[in-house]
Amino acid sequence: MRLSRIVLAGVVSLALAACGSNPPTDGDPKKSAQVNAHMGLIVAAPTAGAAGVVPAVLLTMRDLRGWPEDRIVDGMLVAGGVGAVIAQRASISGAGGGCQAETGSAAAMAAASVTYLEGGEPEQVRQAI
Repeated sequence: MRLSRIVLAGVVSLALAACGSNPPTDGDPKKSAQVNAHMGLIVAAPTAGAAGVVPAVLLTMRDLRGWPEDRIVDGMLVAGGVGAVIAQRASISGAGGGCQAETGSAAAMAAASVTYLEGGEPEQVRQAI
């Protein structure tokens, strides 16, 4: 296991722990917007305004498919890669690109991640975005 994967696994574990230990969310990542609005602890993925999208999709799919945490880490790597490309070439900022840039980026990240985790080929992952 490469160091970057170990570090990311720790970040994902921290993110999952934050979702579970932050009382207003009751362990539900879909409620992170409410926690964010109340100045609570969230994990921005890709931004604070869209922070619930990627975790909600990945954790829901984890529950539906029974994926172990290491699979979720792989999904986060794919989502992070997509987010990095969008941030470099366009905008993930709600202030700069509007709400569609923010939530659209998160939706693209989640779609690419799930497609990859479901066994999609690279072209299918690209099309999911």
